[in-house]
Amino acid sequence: MRVLSIASVSVVVAVLATGTGCGNSDDCEFGICETGAGSTGEVPDEDTSAGTGDGSPTTAPDPDDGDSADADTDTPTSGFPSACGDGVVDLDEECDDANFTNTDACIDCRNATCGDGFVQTEIEACDDGNDEDTDECPSTCVPATCGDGFVQAGVEQCDDANADDTDACVAGCTLATCGDGLVQAGVETCDDANEDNADDCLDTCAAATCGDGFVHEGVELCDGTDFGTASCHGFGLPGGALACTDTCTIGTEGCACGTSQPPSATRCPAECTGGCDETTCIVDCATNGACEGAAIACPSGWDCLVDCQANSGCRNATIACAETECTVLCGSVSACEDAVIGCGAGVCNVECNSGNGVCSGLELVCGPNTGSIACASAQNETITPMPDGQCSCTATGC
Repeated sequence: MRVLSIASVSVVVAVLATGTGCGNSDDCEFGICETGAGSTGEVPDEDTSAGTGDGSPTTAPDPDDGDSADADTDTPTSGFPSACGDGVVDLDEECDDANFTNTDACIDCRNATCGDGFVQTEIEACDDGNDEDTDECPSTCVPATCGDGFVQAGVEQCDDANADDTDACVAGCTLATCGDGLVQAGVETCDDANEDNADDCLDTCAAATCGDGFVHEGVELCDGTDFGTASCHGFGLPGGALACTDTCTIGTEGCACGTSQPPSATRCPAECTGGCDETTCIVDCATNGACEGAAIACPSGWDCLVDCQANSGCRNATIACAETECTVLCGSVSACEDAVIGCGAGVCNVECNSGNGVCSGLELVCGPNTGSIACASAQNETITPMPDGQCSCTATGC
């Protein structure tokens, strides 16, 4: 497109007005030359410059790229190259708040987001720049806490994001276990957080019942082989074994004496837990601790054999012999340790086999007749003679 300056237009108008000729050109119409460069009034063919009033060219306008100068985001209106922090949002920027504060909504000309590694004040409490949910700052940019649903490694055993203490993950984000004091539904019937098996909840977190092998104090007298502190002696019987019924009550049938009959046809006395051998009553203490601490009295009119040949069989026991012959057999560890044997009017003999403390601390109280202790080794026993009693000891160091 050709542009004529105001001055050029004036010249053309003047030529038209005066009818001035075309000089040496023969092709001239209306005073305007059609051919011949340089002819008076000729319109230039190629010059695209606009003329000024004094004939000098003017500066050509910028090409129009469709944007106004103020809205162009490629070239700021300042004329300087664009840069992050200049306050102008360019095409390669998401935001530009003209500052370099990394705690607001615009960070390095990018919109702040959880996971960018910068803590946006009042919106995030942490931001470690990763999506790991097992560290102290999960992908939610909220500091890890029990109940957030993420298991913090090395800190929590579990995290089910609820406050239900009857499931597999309980208070404090720990796995439910027997003994934590919380009853896990479908797994435990009780949980009293102790190991006492005499109360109503066992250390297996099962409710106490008859047949579980533990005596429920105040409810059961026995359970299986557990009789608590009960014994035949506690029932006033000389020895033997208690029995526990299927309702957890105690049966004393095992504390009765044997059934063999002496020649006199007199029934064997109840004190004879080992039965009767002709005229001899046998008191059976030949199992571990069977007569420990017991008060044993041999029946009147019967010879008596007290069999204490077991560990602690007659330890701390008191044995009262009657007017006939009485023999006490002590064998194995502490069988007759600290026992007291009173011979009464009959002949009394104590036999102590070798072993650890078999008759250590034993005291023999002799009656008017012969009494003796025969020890295979020194046992630190003592003999207390009655007036006119004939007591002796046959043992090394006796």
